[in-house]
This record gives sequence, structure tokens and C-alpha cells, in this order.
Amino acid sequence: MESNAVSVSTTAHCGICSELYTDPRMLSCLHSFCCKCLQKNMENKESLKCPTCEKEASIPEGGVLALPKDLRKSYEAEVASYEKKLTGKDALICDYCMNRSGNATTDFCCECCEFLCKTCSEYHKLWRKTSSHELVSIGKEKVLSN
Repeated sequence: MESNAVSVSTTAHCGICSELYTDPRMLSCLHSFCCKCLQKNMENKESLKCPTCEKEASIPEGGVLALPKDLRKSYEAEVASYEKKLTGKDALICDYCMNRSGNATTDFCCECCEFLCKTCSEYHKLWRKTSSHELVSIGKEKVLSN
């Protein structure tokens, strides 16, 4: 069976900087770009030509920051960053202690969206606010699914 699905990692990149989206904002033509990229392209203008379709897009009174956030692109970039971490050759770094404990990263908290080493994972299970969080072992189970 052939799949026509587009990988999240291919749709999570800004058309200007080619990096994963950071704070994506949507123009009136519905194309999205990183907020910083749009700010660089503005140069004190009241409107901006879309780099993708070249349609003139008016910028609200508050500037680029007043444009609507593209939550879907933001989510896609976040998922792509997790995929990159999980498939990368470099060792994962604990998001809490930054591996100061010297332990390898072993778990992923589905609620916090954080990678944890064994020590931090144990504390995560003990803390009142995080004791009910679902932790997934990154060595044996697939954390992200398409």
C-alpha cells in the first residue's frame, strides 16, 4: 500500500531560513514563516510580499508580532525536533539536569515533552505535580508516531 503522507519534518521548515520554525506567523495568503524572518524582511514597511506566492500581505498595526501564530506549524516543528533527537547519532541530553548526573537519557515524559535521565525520571515519579505523568522508555518503545 502506497502512502501519500508528507513527512512532518519536511513541512516544519521555514521557507526563508530553511530551519525548523520558531514562532511561526501566518500571512493573509496563509503562508507561514518564522517571526524573526518576517521581521528581517519587513524593514519598516507597512506591507510585505510573501516569499512563496509573492502576494502583498498587509501587516497589522502591532507589526509582525500581531500576525496570527500558526499553531499547526509550531506543533510540526516541535514533533520534527523530537524526531531529530530520537534518530540522531548524538546522545540525548536530559532536559532537566542537562546530564550533570552522568546518566544516559532513558525516558520521555509525554505531558512535559521532556527527555529525562534515569535519576531525573525517578524524581519525576516522586514529585507531587509530575507523579501522574506518563513516562515512556525511549530505548524500547517508539515515543512519536506518525
